[in-house]
Parts: sequence; C-alpha cells; structure tokens
Amino acid sequence: MDRHQSQSRPRNQLLVDTSGQKSLEPTFDHTQNTNVTALIGERAYLTCRVRNLGDKTVSWVRARDIHILTAGAYIYTSDQRFEAIRGKSKGQNSEWSEWTLCIKWAQERDQGLYECQISTIPVKTYQFRLNVVVPTATILGGPDLYVGAGSTINLTCAIHFSAEPPAFIFWYYNGKALSYDSPRGGVSVITEKGGDITTSWLLIQTAQPSDSGEYSCKPSNANTASIKVHVLNGECLHVRQTESFLVNWATWITLSRNDFGDIFLTVERVVTFGVRLFVRLLGSKERRTTGGDADWNGGTDFILELSFGVSDHFVHIVGVNKTSKRDGTSVAGTQPRAE
Repeated sequence: MDRHQSQSRPRNQLLVDTSGQKSLEPTFDHTQNTNVTALIGERAYLTCRVRNLGDKTVSWVRARDIHILTAGAYIYTSDQRFEAIRGKSKGQNSEWSEWTLCIKWAQERDQGLYECQISTIPVKTYQFRLNVVVPTATILGGPDLYVGAGSTINLTCAIHFSAEPPAFIFWYYNGKALSYDSPRGGVSVITEKGGDITTSWLLIQTAQPSDSGEYSCKPSNANTASIKVHVLNGECLHVRQTESFLVNWATWITLSRNDFGDIFLTVERVVTFGVRLFVRLLGSKERRTTGGDADWNGGTDFILELSFGVSDHFVHIVGVNKTSKRDGTSVAGTQPRAE
C-alpha cells in the first residue's frame, strides 16, 4: 500500500463521529422566548435551549458586568440566589437540551441582559432580557373624572403585578381616610381578588359638588394612586387640546365641522352604570361624521358644554373651535337626537 494512501484514511476519519456521520455544530433554538418577566420576590427562570451540544458547555453570563454566573452545572457567584438547572430534552428528541438560570427572590437590580453562551470557537452567544416588575396601583380614567351632580361616582383601583393580593386597600379623600359610615352615607367599597390583579371599586351615591376633590387608593403592597373628581352642576368646562378627560355613561362619539370651519365633538347615547369612555383632544387629523378628514388645529382652546338630563343622566358634550373662520367667535353646534 502506498504510504500517502495509508495516511490519508485516518485524516478523513477525523471529520466523522463514531456513528459514521458528520458532527454538527451546536445551535440555539431561535423560537424560544428571550423577553422574560418576573414578579419581584418570586423566582425568575431564563431557559436556553441548545441543539447538538456534544462535548461543549453552556454558560450563563450577566451582560452588565460580564460576570460568569454558571458553567454547566457549576455556580460561579457567591450570590446564593442563583441556580443552574439542567433540563431534559422534550419528547424523544435527544438532540435538544435545556439549560436554565434560576434566580430566587428576583429583585429590581436583577433586571437587564443575560447571555447564554456555548463554548465553541468562537463562542456562540444568545441574549435574554429579564424584566422584574413591582406591584403597581392605578385608578382607571385618571388624572381627572367629570360627573354630573346626582349621579354615582364609580372609581376603579387596579393593582397589577402582585404575587399575592394586598392585605388591605385604603381609600382617601383629600388626604384623609374615607369613612364608610359617615353621616353623608352612600359610600361603599367592593374588592375583588383574582389572579395577579386585585380590583377595588369605590362607589359614592348621589354625587354633589361638595364631593369634588382628590381620591386616592393605597394598597398594602403598592404605590398610592390618585384621581381628581369634578362634580358638575351645569357648568362649562374649559380644557386645553392636549388634556384628556373621562365621562360616565357615554359610548357614542361624532366629530363634525360646520361651514365656518368650527369643529364639534359630540358624545351621546346613555349606557348602563359603570361604563366609562375616554375622550382625548389631540392636535391631529380626525374623521368627521360626513366622511373625509377634518383638520384639527393644534394648540387651540376648546369650550366643552356638559348638560345632564334629570331622569336618565343624558350626557351631551360639544367641543367648539374658538378660532372661527367667519369672525373669530364660537358657533353653537347642532343638538344630538334624543334616545
């Protein structure tokens, strides 16, 4: 046998494994979730799925300080909250392996980028982002709520991202704890706990102008959320275009413009108690009722007239552009049809 032929055979065999097939480079599963959210104080799991790992090693590295946290099953940090978990391949597919970085009692400082690395040459890297959220309280419809005198004030405080429901939720009026058995009467609170959202409703019957003010809810495990309530008794409301406001009972909005260029915002149609609608005046193009686009001038003051029916709490709002093309004065809008 020729000497060169005897040496070429083992050289070719270096390209195959013991099964006679070419070895494959390790790869990441690019369908895995790389944006992970965890609740503060709970466990956070970052799972890296790798195919054809072979004799290579998977490591987890914290990107902000390039700190190697784990390599295989070994831990390389003194922070005992970190743990390396070797997962089993799913189904009968032994080509895949899972390598999970577990952070016990996740804190806000833990959020950021983490890298899953395979010890190839050069190193292969796949990035994950960890978000750590804290319980947050929000009163829907803020920062201002406008209601008519004689109606019911319905405030909804929602607590999100809470691993456990708050032990209590206190309501405040102008900085003082609300009394549910005061001589005024008609004040009640309903609280519902479900999943990771807890909701508390404050109901105030037969609202009067004296009920106007700042209302706040304070859960035991979250921030304080506030809203300003305005009880109107036929007054005109002046707002800037960039402000937003909330109206109870209304679900129908129309936007129109008359022959003089005045733009009218009309809200009508009464619905059941508790339904709310956000009306936002923006410096942008809006569609009017007759079709086409109406130019909404930016930075213009608007007057909003609010009238409330006696029997059915009918709501009618008309926004008038004060810069009329005719003579610079406001022009009254068309009254809505009765329901």
